[in-house]
Amino acid sequence: MNKRIMLKNVKKALFISIIILKFREIGFRGEVKKEQLNDYIIPELYELLDKLKSNDSKQSFPSSLRCFDLAFKTWGWNISRPSILFSLLNKISNECKTLTCSSNDELNSK
Repeated sequence: MNKRIMLKNVKKALFISIIILKFREIGFRGEVKKEQLNDYIIPELYELLDKLKSNDSKQSFPSSLRCFDLAFKTWGWNISRPSILFSLLNKISNECKTLTCSSNDELNSK
């Protein structure tokens, strides 16, 4: 997995999340709740963004995004007609798995 592509996807998801949050704050309703954005999605994306920008080769990545797991399993987001944010979180979560696997392969080869 190319970190540059993942970085671009994380930035895009953050941008969308912040826009959705602004809409929720002025009363627009939707699938994702303000608390989900504030408490889980935005902080986790910022944390991942910092890790991706870091040049530390020993940086560990999560095997998946916790917020995606929550959206899929707990929050009950619509997976038959996924939103752009849901699709991006899914993509980023899969990219995390790829990064984690490639990091483990590099460690095992040394």
